[in-house]
Amino acid sequence: MNVEQCIPKDKLDTRAVQFPETVGYPALNPVLPQLLEWLQDLNWPVALPVAHLLTRAGLEIVPPLRQILASNDSIWKYWILTALVPSLRREVREALRSEITRIADNPTIDEKAEEVDVKAKEVLALEK
Repeated sequence: MNVEQCIPKDKLDTRAVQFPETVGYPALNPVLPQLLEWLQDLNWPVALPVAHLLTRAGLEIVPPLRQILASNDSIWKYWILTALVPSLRREVREALRSEITRIADNPTIDEKAEEVDVKAKEVLALEK
C-alpha cells in the first residue's frame, strides 16, 4: 500500500485513516506533516481518528510538531495541545517541553487570546 493513500482527501474522509492502522510506523513517518494538517480543526470528522493514529508516532513527529508550535496558527496549536500532545509518548512530550514551556510562560498576544497558554500549562502539569 502506498502511504499517500493514508492521507485523508477531505475532512469527511475517515476511511483513509483506516489504512494507516495496517501500515503502521515507521512507514507513516514520511506523511506525518500531512496527517498533522488534519488537526487544524478538531470539529472535522477526520480529526480525532487522525489524532488517535498520531499518538503512536515516535520521536520523528517532533520536528513537524515544533514547526506547528512555532507557527502563527494559534488555533492549530490549541488543537495540537488538546487532542494530541497529552496522549503522545512521554519521550515525545519531553522533546517538546521547551516549546510548550515558552507558550505557557511567554505566550504571544494571539496565543493568549486563543488560550493556547492555558492548554500548554495543562500539558506541563501532566508531567508533575
